[in-house]
Amino acid sequence: MSEYYLIDLTSNWLSYIFPMINWFIPKKCIQISKEEFERLNLLKDIKNKNIGFIAGTSIFLSVTLRKYVNLLDVNFERVFIILYCFLGLIGTLCFLLYLKKKLSLDISMEKDTSKLLLIPSIRSIIFLFFFWILFGLFSLMSFWMLVIDNIQNIIVFISLILMTIIFLCSNMVSFNDTKVRAKLITKEIEK
Repeated sequence: MSEYYLIDLTSNWLSYIFPMINWFIPKKCIQISKEEFERLNLLKDIKNKNIGFIAGTSIFLSVTLRKYVNLLDVNFERVFIILYCFLGLIGTLCFLLYLKKKLSLDISMEKDTSKLLLIPSIRSIIFLFFFWILFGLFSLMSFWMLVIDNIQNIIVFISLILMTIIFLCSNMVSFNDTKVRAKLITKEIEK
């Protein structure tokens, strides 16, 4: 029997760094009807009609602008580079706070809350580990290039911020299937 639940995957701050924790900690959720689920319209059929245009444009720009990349090199002291990386991390955390506030569920106001233990599929496990390792290594590599190797380029700094944001948002893709197996742990009814 299919039941529909809204689950807050970002309720634990540790899940931003280790999204696999969502598989082991019961999550608060609220049950919704099929009509409410369809009204949310979260699962739209996305057709990638413009993927060829986007890929072609990005390749064209990278080839055309390759000779101008050295103009984006900057020369700062290592202390300033570490300070800029720290400011970029603070900006990333502010963005995550904004996302958490915008996407969080107000479960305490609901009458009927439950706790679910989500069981991932093998596909979700493989995808999340690949995603987590890939973007974690990309963000570490960008930091290493800026601070240790002294490759001070604006593109490397922007890639550090973007890869860190993507890495910290990986908990949102810890369950990338439309249907997820779950085990109902508790059901609490407020009076």
